Amino acid sequence: MNLLAVLMTAFLLGGGDPPKTDLDELQGTWVMVSMETEGHEVAAEDFKNWTAVYEQNRVTLRDGDRVRRRGIIITLDPSRKPKAINTWDQDGPYEDQTVPGIYDLEGDTLKLCFARPGQERPKEFTTKSGTAFLVCVYKRHKN
Repeated sequence: MNLLAVLMTAFLLGGGDPPKTDLDELQGTWVMVSMETEGHEVAAEDFKNWTAVYEQNRVTLRDGDRVRRRGIIITLDPSRKPKAINTWDQDGPYEDQTVPGIYDLEGDTLKLCFARPGQERPKEFTTKSGTAFLVCVYKRHKN
């Protein structure tokens, strides 16, 4: 076998870049496109400038230039069905508490559903009245 064939075989069998994780795929800025709570959609003008900026395992929530919440630490468990996400808020109404949720990441669309701290993790992307769940859909920001 010649050298070129050996190199090609090594590349095809794993010599390339490692596959990206969901955390890798989250990196960057995401623009909120819809929000639902208590079974009702939130009016788009109420969140029209909201973004989530993921940097490593932290997310900063912004409203235009204003920081709404900073440095929220996230952990992901993509092996669960649906995929699980936890946030640990460093400020805001859930400061120093873990917020359980689920997520779905497909291409440039991120869908999240969160319960309140101490509640059971959501099992589906719905916000029936009385659950206090929050569903948010984001699209990846295109520069």
